[in-house]
Amino acid sequence: METENLLEMLFGQMNEQQQLRFKQAIVAQTVFYVSQRLPIADLDNGERSFIELANKWIAEPTAKNAEQAALAAVLDQVDGEVRHLEMGEYFLTPAKAAGTENGFDAVQYALKAGGDFQVTEAKQWQMATAWDILSDRTPPSVESLSDY
Repeated sequence: METENLLEMLFGQMNEQQQLRFKQAIVAQTVFYVSQRLPIADLDNGERSFIELANKWIAEPTAKNAEQAALAAVLDQVDGEVRHLEMGEYFLTPAKAAGTENGFDAVQYALKAGGDFQVTEAKQWQMATAWDILSDRTPPSVESLSDY
């Protein structure tokens, strides 16, 4: 069975609270990958703003925070300031992941954020995370991604 099919099956077996925990983990995975490619703080043109929106949703996973992140990513703006001309779309992925309907939909953004050279480890981490959450265990931290 392909990884995506198995992951979808596991996600489908999760209760609502477990699905929320899974989405939080996947959004954190997306933030982890994108954070590694940020420019130095002095050269930041808004890239961190979209990570902040994702982190706000992780800390407080409300529909309002998800909607705010999704809208900011679609409009390429934070606090009314358009950021599109200053940054690549790649840096929008954490906000897009936070704004998805559910954790399974967020997976695509985590894989995009990880890039082609990290797809295998990203998928393995997602599978381990899904199994742990489904079993009501503590999932692996995003810092452990390099172990996969």
